[in-house]
Amino acid sequence: MVTDFLACADFGDDETLRLIASVEHASADPLAAAVVEAARSRGLRLSAPSSFENVPGRGIHATVDGHDVWVGDLAFTRDRGWQEAPLMTLERYAKEGKAALLAAIDGKPAAILALKVAA
Repeated sequence: MVTDFLACADFGDDETLRLIASVEHASADPLAAAVVEAARSRGLRLSAPSSFENVPGRGIHATVDGHDVWVGDLAFTRDRGWQEAPLMTLERYAKEGKAALLAAIDGKPAAILALKVAA
């Protein structure tokens, strides 16, 4: 379940979530279903990625509607837009027992999603 969604892209919240969920829809990661569900609960229509790369344990990279989208952990997204990550926010999520996903779109920070991890 996505508990927090902090968008910082110029696309707006819905478009940012739609692009991220479109990438996650192609992923087999257990957290992906929660991201897809968050987008669908807003009535967002997903697009099929034109390219897709899974890096196990780190994240995913895809092209969606012409946008270069990276979703994963801080190390995976650092060189793709998150050079200055909000470490206090990520630490708070970890203390709350949440997993954090960072997304970069077209080389810029796009969003941070916090997901409640099943115990």
